[in-house]
Amino acid sequence: MASATIDLTPTAVAIKALEIWNTTHSDNSVTEEVRQYLQEKMNMESNAANALAGQAVPIYDNLKRSLNLPPTIPTATTFASEQAPTEASIVHRHQRPRFPDPEPFDGTRSSYPVFKQKARAKIDIDGTIYDTEAGRVNYLFNRLTGTAAKVVLPWMNTQPINNLTLHAFWQFMDSRFSDPQAKAKALDRLQSIKQRATEDVRDYLARFESELLESEVLMDNAVKISTFTRGLRTQVQRDIAMVDNTTDFETFCHEVIRIQDAHRRINFLNKGATTFHSNHTVPAKHDPMAMDWEPTRANTARPVLRNQRSAPQDTQAGRRAKWVTQDVIEKRKANRLCIRCGASGHMISSCPALPARRPQANVPVATASVEPLLEEDEESMESEKE
Repeated sequence: MASATIDLTPTAVAIKALEIWNTTHSDNSVTEEVRQYLQEKMNMESNAANALAGQAVPIYDNLKRSLNLPPTIPTATTFASEQAPTEASIVHRHQRPRFPDPEPFDGTRSSYPVFKQKARAKIDIDGTIYDTEAGRVNYLFNRLTGTAAKVVLPWMNTQPINNLTLHAFWQFMDSRFSDPQAKAKALDRLQSIKQRATEDVRDYLARFESELLESEVLMDNAVKISTFTRGLRTQVQRDIAMVDNTTDFETFCHEVIRIQDAHRRINFLNKGATTFHSNHTVPAKHDPMAMDWEPTRANTARPVLRNQRSAPQDTQAGRRAKWVTQDVIEKRKANRLCIRCGASGHMISSCPALPARRPQANVPVATASVEPLLEEDEESMESEKE
């Protein structure tokens, strides 16, 4: 039961709610703290606390209107009901963020500009979630880690609550993590930027615009197009020679990308056609007047003379050398001939003839010749004798 010395009328509860609002400036906090005040401080049961809170809402609204304060967001059902909240009450009581949080910043100077841009975008879009500017600064501090958090923490602890503003926060962050020479360095890189050998125009354009943004240099379209074109590869500059450079920068870049894509496709098709022709031999046209038995150049063999000391390699290729005695081999060595076939002009390491085969028993072996001697030669000689 509630204490008899404490006024628990709807008006007293409304005044208590107004006191809470003056501290938090949040109707959501008022809703929770009034319910907690009635249940814990006043020892009221949950249903009784909700009923009393519901009676206090209209009085609370009237008090705020009389003081020209913002209207109340919670409704009587928000105070008086402990049932599952409806979708409408969730929207009123908890505004959901619409923009992703920036990645935590650890103090790396090179990543500071990206963090700052993302953090400012987050505050611009979802900043109304935080009721005060100090709340927004505290949110940004929660996105700091490592060295960055250690550097900013002392500053946060020494700032009065009314001086904890976004302007002061970014001013301190810039003094600790921004590069004072960043603009000059970016401008130098912009003047010497070049498209790499295998770099797509889109990637080169991304680097160009990044350096241009960091340098904070304002260029008109003509200067921007000229600087961009100067860094393109020579072949690309030839390809876009007829592109109108008096238009705006975006239109010019769009045309450059279109032309490069077209040239890359043509090169791809030409490469494919070259590969196809290299892998597919075009058959020779058939001559209907040619005789079926007419030999081709590849199958025509020239006769080999017995007294020819140097046998051409093309007539020996694929043929097997004749087995000879050791005396013949020694004579070939002495005459600097191939010890396998007896021909001059090459040694055994590059001999086109196949190695000789040891003959069977009772088969005569060549014993005197040092001249080129192949098995087919001997066979043809035997046929001539017959």
